[in-house]
Amino acid sequence: MSSAGDVGGRVMDKDFTCAIPGCRQPAARLPDGSAGFCDEHLAMAPHSRRRFLTVVRRLRMLRAIWSDEAHYDRIVASGRYLKLAHATCCAEEALDVAARRLTLAIIASGRGPAVSTFPLRQSA
Repeated sequence: MSSAGDVGGRVMDKDFTCAIPGCRQPAARLPDGSAGFCDEHLAMAPHSRRRFLTVVRRLRMLRAIWSDEAHYDRIVASGRYLKLAHATCCAEEALDVAARRLTLAIIASGRGPAVSTFPLRQSA
């Protein structure tokens, strides 16, 4: 059983940690099943965050259509199945791009816990 809780409209799952290297904070699970970002890191890149969250909402909406048998059947009956499949594929690709941009924006900000996975080398 998962230890998830609702934080700010996002389901935080203690089984997933933030996707930022070195961060061990709980993170929301993304619609594709991968780990998302902790609230602290999401707050660091407002422009990238806005786009990222928009893409996440769109993909969740599309996945809900695939899960709702009645809605799915109406789409198939109307001949829009390929449009749904294409929209879902594009949303999944957009999620990958938005997650990479958000990760880069957070790392580039240089703020927050352990943005580097490599220890600094100290001289003797």
